[in-house]
Amino acid sequence: MRALVVAALLAFSLTGVGLARAAAPTVTQQAAVGSILALTNTDLMKSTLPTLTKFNTRYYRSSTGAQAGEWLFGKVKDVAAANNASNLSVTVTQFKHDWGQHSVIARIEGMNNNKETIILGAHMDSINAESPMSGRAPGADDAGSSVVALLEVMRVLLKAGYKPLRPIEFHWYSAEEAGLLGSQAIAQQYKKAGRVVVGMLYFPAVMVPYKKAPDIGLVTDFTDATLNTFMRQLATTYTALPMHDFACGYGCGDHASWNRAGYPAAMAYESSKVNGNPNIHTPADDLNTIDYNHALHFVKLGVAFAVELGHP
Repeated sequence: MRALVVAALLAFSLTGVGLARAAAPTVTQQAAVGSILALTNTDLMKSTLPTLTKFNTRYYRSSTGAQAGEWLFGKVKDVAAANNASNLSVTVTQFKHDWGQHSVIARIEGMNNNKETIILGAHMDSINAESPMSGRAPGADDAGSSVVALLEVMRVLLKAGYKPLRPIEFHWYSAEEAGLLGSQAIAQQYKKAGRVVVGMLYFPAVMVPYKKAPDIGLVTDFTDATLNTFMRQLATTYTALPMHDFACGYGCGDHASWNRAGYPAAMAYESSKVNGNPNIHTPADDLNTIDYNHALHFVKLGVAFAVELGHP
């Protein structure tokens, strides 16, 4: 979750933006979603997250942050190529930024030339709050956990040969911790180009549950109320955890960039306790603190989000 608050960026709502909005989504694809969920496991997450956390820091202006971005770009390409069972049209590109760490976008094209895009996002950078440029910041939970969970969502959709009517994009953002810089650049470019986004789902961290009562946290500020209703339906239908609302009090993740640009966005967090993981932004956010099985609830949520919106 982002370390800095940029008030001017966040003082914005969807009201009056004037972008086309889709009808309220509902749950209709249980059979298709269920068959894909049967393919989910923790193997890819367990093999990928340790490498990601070995970079001293993934801070967006550091040399190791840039290296981590390049490594992730290659990993996303490898996972896409190895699992594209139906030879779908899949592209993996970098969205270039002038600070050196580039965002990564993977896109599964929709059928029949549909342009109404679905986006699932996480951020790749990490930060040591006391020493951003060089302090140790493994970022296992924030947000390495979400990086690899998103990879697993992409893997199983491709492995299943799922053919969406709407295109699905997976975004791994640079520079979230510096003020949502990567996602802001992408969202504003999409807005300028007139791109239609029917829903954006953001995972900031997904592997440290609230020990007393594990749940899924749903952020209610800087998000879309209609999409949040849909998220509650998805959690009830496809996960074994309750979903509880909470407010960050500020735009605490990259979903806020899409909200600001006028697009419907939602954020699902590892618990409804906004400060539930005390290790975030410290060297202690390492592999010893995480629970891969907890991430599977969010993988399932991501798959359901993509498939339910992918077949309107």
